[in-house]
Amino acid sequence: MNLESFKTRLQRAQGEKKLLNNMLEETNSNLEEKEEQLLKYNKVRLYVQIVAESTQKKIEHQFSSLVSSALFAVFPDPYEFILKFDKGHNKTEAHPIFKKNGHEGKPFNISGGGPLDVASLGLRATTWSLNPTRKVLILDEPGKNLSRNLQPRFAQMLHMICKELGIQMIISTHIQEIVDVSDRVFTVEKGFVSLQR
Repeated sequence: MNLESFKTRLQRAQGEKKLLNNMLEETNSNLEEKEEQLLKYNKVRLYVQIVAESTQKKIEHQFSSLVSSALFAVFPDPYEFILKFDKGHNKTEAHPIFKKNGHEGKPFNISGGGPLDVASLGLRATTWSLNPTRKVLILDEPGKNLSRNLQPRFAQMLHMICKELGIQMIISTHIQEIVDVSDRVFTVEKGFVSLQR
């Protein structure tokens, strides 16, 4: 091997080394950028998670307290309504729970239709109050599963919800107590409509 051939190989090796060094610097620079982006992403994700948890707690409290209040307004020994949030598989689910005397369960499994009617109405009113659009709720036979002795309290609760939230309810019902607290009543008989008041 002569000296010229050796110089050529050395220059080629030095060129390759320089190229590899440049590539290494560029890779390190890209790595630093990606690490900074990841750090920012993790900060944003943590912030969003904190805000989401705070919002969930507020929603949980608002739904639980308002629906429980509706149940307390109607029943002498009511269930407490609890809205629980569970996280799993990258999503959050809300689960309604009825609690009474230390026992918890799904509302459909541990109660009759009356508490479900009242809780359902409380959920609708609470959902509406989170994003009040139109000031009208249309209800078909609310409270139909309540026993007769609880219907006056249910009617008063409906009246109270209308006043508190400033909404109008259009209700079809056979419950006289609801008719009695209504501002305006229309009677429908076989296609005939008459205004009672």
